[in-house]
Amino acid sequence: MLFLIIYFLVFSLVLTGAFTWALERRWKKYLLGETYSGHTFIWTSLIFIFSYLGNIVASFVFPRAFVYLQLLMLAAACIFIMIKERGYKAEAGLLKQGLADEIAGLREVLKRDPSNTACHERLSELFESTGDMEAAAAHAEKAAGLDPTEKNKWRLETLRREAEEKRSVQNMSAGSK
Repeated sequence: MLFLIIYFLVFSLVLTGAFTWALERRWKKYLLGETYSGHTFIWTSLIFIFSYLGNIVASFVFPRAFVYLQLLMLAAACIFIMIKERGYKAEAGLLKQGLADEIAGLREVLKRDPSNTACHERLSELFESTGDMEAAAAHAEKAAGLDPTEKNKWRLETLRREAEEKRSVQNMSAGSK
């Protein structure tokens, strides 16, 4: 009996962990949205309770169908993960396309008005969000040259430091290969 209770607990924890992993990929892998959502806690808590109590009830009421319930729960988790992953990829693709369109539009504006500080500042932000720290620093440098405020100088220093850190990490990983 104790073995079954421990087994149900471990099964429910693994199942809940799979759902949590799938929900957290939205911001951990795809960088979409906030870094914590109370919904994740609520849904995974409900999944844990349902799977734990469902296993206990099924093992006593339907001992032969108990394995089928577990297989059904695992299949539901797999389907949920696949659907979420597909949705995250689509959302990330739309976001990436939106960023590319905005970058192209701002570059067109800069062709007509190269001294537009606001465009350089925005391009710096966009390139930073895409991970291109070199381009972000280059536009921050242009913005700081056109409008030497403390805000622009601080942003330029921060981006240069981040670009240098990224280069050193890339050099270390290239050197270890």
